[in-house]
Amino acid sequence: MSSLLWKQIESLAGAWRAEEDVRRVLAQMPSRHRSPRTGLPERIEMMQAGGGRSGPLRVAHFYHLMSQSPFLAGAEAPPGLAEWLSDATKVATTYRLQLGWMRAQLPGFPMLRVPQLVDGAPLVSSDQIHHIPWARQDFAAGYQLMSAPPRVAGSGRELGEAAARVAEAFIHEEEWRQFEGAQAALTASDIDQLRRVNTSLRHEVRSEAVDQFEPGNLIRRLEFRHDKLEGALDSLTGDAANYARSFDVLNDLLQTTLETSLDYFVEFDRPSVLSAVDQIDLDGDHAEFSVNEVVHVGGLVYVPDAAIDEVGIVESTSLTMDHGETRIRVGIKVLRGAREGLDL
Repeated sequence: MSSLLWKQIESLAGAWRAEEDVRRVLAQMPSRHRSPRTGLPERIEMMQAGGGRSGPLRVAHFYHLMSQSPFLAGAEAPPGLAEWLSDATKVATTYRLQLGWMRAQLPGFPMLRVPQLVDGAPLVSSDQIHHIPWARQDFAAGYQLMSAPPRVAGSGRELGEAAARVAEAFIHEEEWRQFEGAQAALTASDIDQLRRVNTSLRHEVRSEAVDQFEPGNLIRRLEFRHDKLEGALDSLTGDAANYARSFDVLNDLLQTTLETSLDYFVEFDRPSVLSAVDQIDLDGDHAEFSVNEVVHVGGLVYVPDAAIDEVGIVESTSLTMDHGETRIRVGIKVLRGAREGLDL
């Protein structure tokens, strides 16, 4: 990931923070209130504790998903919930339009023949609990023909202009170029192979099959879809397999920047700095270390230690004992180029 892309992501986050609806949503987020929290901030905190941690752009999506969970179901609505949820839903609608437009800029859109996007696959399923699903209607919306995301009443012009600059930065990324090259290399035989695999996968993850495996538990339903998808991907060969796997790499870039990181920056502006880390283990773009500070999965941290000296997304945390002292073990995905792009 280039420093230019991170600079534009930071600029887009600033445009989001300038939106009035976003400001009202932020005002009730737990990060804006000291503990012990009460009322609406406490309710949102309960949702996040149940696995729905998210910033203002995605909080409405996860709130609706979690509303029937044991963490929220049956609880009395706190004062102001309806008004706040209305604002959060407006923000989420604008964000999903922007995200749909961004995805529509991918090479070859809307004719993406990858198994990951067939009906019932994890990325397009309503069971998706980790990311914003790819909306089927976006494929027919003509977003790929628009120079900027469609505007929503009340949103500022700067929001669309900042999104357009992010889209321009994406086309220079190595993941983007590799997917574009993989798509150009497809032959008629490769396309036929993809068509056959997609047809088979679509049948395996149809609603009736998923319901029969697991009627209610979203995690188990999603695992079933993932297992079937991995089987389909493993069956591909040659350039067809390269095309599908390069989509995974590019989509991971989109999720990292446009979902997790952008949402975090809108709420917190900058990564938190971990000043004292030790027992560092590096493995490519992943690192583990020990720290005394409390961090949260999904958060962004800057590790200035010379061994890492980069920003990362927190992927895991656990408690360890070191000579009788309790320490926190943290695993991060290193975000190359973020330190320079964010001027840290």
